[in-house]
Amino acid sequence: MKTFLTILLTAIVVAALTFGIMFFYYQKKCANTSNTAATTPTTTSTDTTTLRKATIESSRTVVLGFLAAKQKRNFDFAKPYMTAELQAKYTQDTFAGTSSPSIGRYEITKAEFLEAAGFVQVTARVYQNLNSVEVGYSDNIYNVVPEGNRNLINEITEGTFVEK
Repeated sequence: MKTFLTILLTAIVVAALTFGIMFFYYQKKCANTSNTAATTPTTTSTDTTTLRKATIESSRTVVLGFLAAKQKRNFDFAKPYMTAELQAKYTQDTFAGTSSPSIGRYEITKAEFLEAAGFVQVTARVYQNLNSVEVGYSDNIYNVVPEGNRNLINEITEGTFVEK
């Protein structure tokens, strides 16, 4: 019993020390972050280029997430990647579409920041399968806009279907 109490007290002391160290580290980190936020540096062209690259990568990730949901025909899984305006254009049935052909594989072929429009345009080649056989593809365009602190698909333009 004495050994158990010793082990228990040791565990409590170690946990308390760990918590205390983490608490003070977090407080210091938050203080440094607030000081950094107060002194906003001027944006350089390198910062802008880095921001655009991050926005383009984020937009690519959004489109890939949307396509994964589209492949599963699950509107609820797609909603986090869509603006409310785009969501209003679909129901579960219209989003899922017909059962055949179905989305097979897909790949991003182009992603660019359109300066004048203020959004990222992502082109994805979406392959269609019929009875598990690839029968063709279309090059679809996804306009990804900033909304709050994230990027969301606002418009989809489906390309012409090309048979294999």
